Amino acid sequence: MLIHSKETISKEIAKLQPLKYNQFFWWRKFKEKSPLSNKEAVYAQIDNGDFDFSSYYWQAQYALLEMEEKTGHIDEPEKRREAQSIYMERWRRLMNDFEKDEPLRITNYKKNIIGLFEIEEEELENKMENFEGTLRELYDLIKATYNFRAKQKRRGRPKKYNI
Repeated sequence: MLIHSKETISKEIAKLQPLKYNQFFWWRKFKEKSPLSNKEAVYAQIDNGDFDFSSYYWQAQYALLEMEEKTGHIDEPEKRREAQSIYMERWRRLMNDFEKDEPLRITNYKKNIIGLFEIEEEELENKMENFEGTLRELYDLIKATYNFRAKQKRRGRPKKYNI
């Protein structure tokens, strides 16, 4: 079930901050980097990693790696399966978290880019599928190619006209 090498998983996990035990989220061992406010600039959110690949995936891969290290020596299938059950439950819950988190990150990125530049959603999706660089490089390409959207008028008291 492990898709990546031990070195790759360890490298990605090293970027995360360890988390103290939490009885409500016991399956999570590492803390997500806290996202910036939506009021911050889009490029600042990109640099902060708000739209990067979700770390729950790497935590799930780490749970599988940990399972192999801790239960690999058990020869009897029944005992091994019993010892692996907690790790498999941890993996399942982390993958559920990943499946909820990753689409949110993508839609937030699209929403921010569409709100900032004059680009249609379908056109942005095509660019995202065909682009081979980082999110920051994609942002820079869109910034160079498309115009900024005109700021909308703010709410508040209407302007006073003298007649």
